[in-house]
Amino acid sequence: MANILLKKQGGGGGAETFLALSDTPSSYSGQTGQGLRVNAGEDALEFFTIPAGSTDEKVAVDSASVPGYLGAASSDGVLRTDSSITYTDGGDFVTLSVAVPAGFTVVPVSSTPYNVTATTGHSIYLVDATGGAITINLPTAVSNTARIDIKKIDSSVNAVTIDGDGGETIDGELTAVASLQYENITHISDNTNWMVI
Repeated sequence: MANILLKKQGGGGGAETFLALSDTPSSYSGQTGQGLRVNAGEDALEFFTIPAGSTDEKVAVDSASVPGYLGAASSDGVLRTDSSITYTDGGDFVTLSVAVPAGFTVVPVSSTPYNVTATTGHSIYLVDATGGAITINLPTAVSNTARIDIKKIDSSVNAVTIDGDGGETIDGELTAVASLQYENITHISDNTNWMVI
């Protein structure tokens, strides 16, 4: 679980309700299903209409988000997660918890060509090119939500070439190459091609 701890304001004469704060909207009237964000002047909170396509009225789920992350995926101010959020009231604190997918898969590779089949989750391919150059073929980027790490672990001069599926590109190129020991290339899909992060 990834947790966010929020301190409740209390005591010392502070506001006891959201509407009693001096920099918030004065009424809930007409705000059903609205989101909450910092205004353009960055000096108050305001309600806003959540963009079309959101699957939840309180937390928008972004299909391109990275598993286990919670945050604003774009500049529209909407908090996004690809997992469910749980709320725990701990007295003076509120904890929001996001389920994080369990671990990752590690795959040793020493033969060529090697076809990656991952379509979800996080997979790490440890490539030993001591015996000769190796080509790694990526799966299609279409509808692929996997994070794919390809790491060259040997010190030989043999290259590890990573090839997109068909005409799909990797950062605009048909291939990417790892030529140095311990060089790692991390790939995520934009639903059309592969991007290196």
